[in-house]
Amino acid sequence: MSIEFQCPNCSQMLRVPETAAGKQAKCPKCQTLANVPGVAPASEQPTQPMFGSPQEQPNKPAPTSENPYATAPMAGGGFAAGPEKSSGEIRNVQVDVSDVISHAFECWKRDLGILVVASLVAGFASQVVAIPAGIVIAVLQANGEDEIAAIVNVASSLLSTPIQVYFMMGLMTISLASARGQQVELGMIFYRADNTMGALGAILLFMFLIFLAVLACIIPGILVALFFWPFYFLVVDKRVGLGETFSMARVITTGNSGATILLWLASIGIMIVGLLACCVGVIFAYPLTQVMWATGYLMMSGQLQFKRPGSQH
Repeated sequence: MSIEFQCPNCSQMLRVPETAAGKQAKCPKCQTLANVPGVAPASEQPTQPMFGSPQEQPNKPAPTSENPYATAPMAGGGFAAGPEKSSGEIRNVQVDVSDVISHAFECWKRDLGILVVASLVAGFASQVVAIPAGIVIAVLQANGEDEIAAIVNVASSLLSTPIQVYFMMGLMTISLASARGQQVELGMIFYRADNTMGALGAILLFMFLIFLAVLACIIPGILVALFFWPFYFLVVDKRVGLGETFSMARVITTGNSGATILLWLASIGIMIVGLLACCVGVIFAYPLTQVMWATGYLMMSGQLQFKRPGSQH
């Protein structure tokens, strides 16, 4: 007997053995890990004794070793768990930053090649306007055309910023997929969704608000970033509507301010180590920090659970 159910991510019909009940199966189409529903009650009548009520034998799921569809444990004790797509609910979960870093590190090691190449592609693509503009500005300044150079500088910034944000959205998409244990592809660097323009506009507006807060005073800018940083991932992840992203970001960070600060410090430390390695290490350090923040978002919003060795749940 087999169990048939739909993938919660792409609606692909999946079929697994009965022994996979209560475990997780990976969709061959989108690589999402989905929870396998329990076995439906058998149609045949249970054995009934001469006296008393019928005895029911509960179905016991097979051990993980017998189930080829069960989630495989990762090194260090963590498990690559998928998002709870079936419930569609985002909730606040207070996390341990060591769990975030441990899970992110395993994902980074697994997908290192794609993560590094994607970061390089995004970095170069983001400079398609800035580099030519910089050359023009240098020539204008050398000829004493400082006012025109200033205008070119402002115009190039207005053009290059949306491009940079677009590829940042692509990097976040790849980081989220890696943190969820899904297959990552270089093509994901090009963010393609029905909300692309809305998401781009929302992120640009949020960045502008942070800029204004920093201009007003350093402290308000830091607080906005501290309490609302999941905004970026909520927009890209499309788990809630654009109108709910700001308030939902605050829900996610409630009780996680300490973990967020530690995540910031860890990210800064990793980037410094990358810079010390003749700056070449940044190529590898930056993708790790991206996956760390994606993992932090998923764990704090209840979409990803880190399982320690010996954990029963």
